[in-house]
Amino acid sequence: MISFQELKTQIDWVTSKVLQLSLEIPLKKGGRFQKDPCQLVDALSRLEHRSWASIPTPTSISSSPIAADESARIWGDPHFEDAYGGKFDVQGEAGKTYSLLTDTGLQFNGKFEAAGNQANVVGETGLTLWGPLGSSQIRFDKSGKAHLNGNALRPGSIENLAEGGSAHLSEDGKTLTLQTREGYTITQLAKGSEMEIRVTTPHEGVNGDQRMPGGLLGQTFNAQHQAHFSQGSQGEGAIQGQVKDYEVAAGIFGDFWARENERQKMGKQIQESNQQGDKLLALLMAALQSGNLDLAMLIFASLETRQSSEITQMLSQKLLEAQNQRRQLTSELANTQGQKDANTAQGTQIQAKIQDVNDSIQMLTTFIKDLADQKNRTIEFANNFLNNEHQSTMSVVRGMRS
Repeated sequence: MISFQELKTQIDWVTSKVLQLSLEIPLKKGGRFQKDPCQLVDALSRLEHRSWASIPTPTSISSSPIAADESARIWGDPHFEDAYGGKFDVQGEAGKTYSLLTDTGLQFNGKFEAAGNQANVVGETGLTLWGPLGSSQIRFDKSGKAHLNGNALRPGSIENLAEGGSAHLSEDGKTLTLQTREGYTITQLAKGSEMEIRVTTPHEGVNGDQRMPGGLLGQTFNAQHQAHFSQGSQGEGAIQGQVKDYEVAAGIFGDFWARENERQKMGKQIQESNQQGDKLLALLMAALQSGNLDLAMLIFASLETRQSSEITQMLSQKLLEAQNQRRQLTSELANTQGQKDANTAQGTQIQAKIQDVNDSIQMLTTFIKDLADQKNRTIEFANNFLNNEHQSTMSVVRGMRS
């Protein structure tokens, strides 16, 4: 019996194909692009006869757990051993950082270091965990130095992580055991000259979040229990792609913090832009309310294209709000006049408010219309300029040919 997730995947696939087909058949009518219903029905009929076997079903979706309670490890220079008895080497390049395990809310990287005899080892790791409750970064190296969010961990300590997991450094300070919220156990042994790493998968499997893990070690977990072997020194044939595909360019913790800082920076820019837009709108409204349309037009002309579009949308929203307010006041006035003990003073106040709103509506309507006329004149000027330039160019070309 087909699962709900598989059915949803098929529905999403068909929906995307229908959208794709509809986008491929535009017809220009009345200056606007529209869809021809006959062509769309014909396209859907072609889609209907397509074999359902061609509909993709993600390998990450399964009704049963995948790779549950399985262990894989890294040791030596560096040797990889998957959960199914497969073994392969990935020498990488000394000084570079590689992705070892990735999953939802998890990024675990290892920095390769030279160990002599043209061999490399994992000398340092960086784990970033994040979730709805927060994020944590844990750093550990072959000498046993462990840090949580930049603060040294004391031997024997157990620390709760912001995303819901925990970190435990052994009494001798050589073994760091990390439990993640999803259920991974990452055990790291600092051996002085190298590190040994063991990853044990969650009891619910690696597909509990509808995503399969990645990374040099993470990609070995699979539903078929397929072992990974390689005769080369860079995991040829055992890993997906090439070892350079797993390089992490943004340091031991990867690009998570870089992306997080960029997100916060973008959010701050958006907030500042919104504040600036509010100030410009207030200045623009003050000019309009004072009846100085020339000043309002001058303020609007000084805006950038993006800002002017935003202000135009704000003005349109103001106009809509004013129209809604007029309807409400008109309804209140009708109710007041319909009462037996009608309050004349209250009716007069409502009428005065309606007049103020009407003035605002007329002011906004006039200004928005002036903006549209100015835009149309600018477009017409640009079109005429381009046409004249084209005609001049063609005259020069014809003169060259003659």
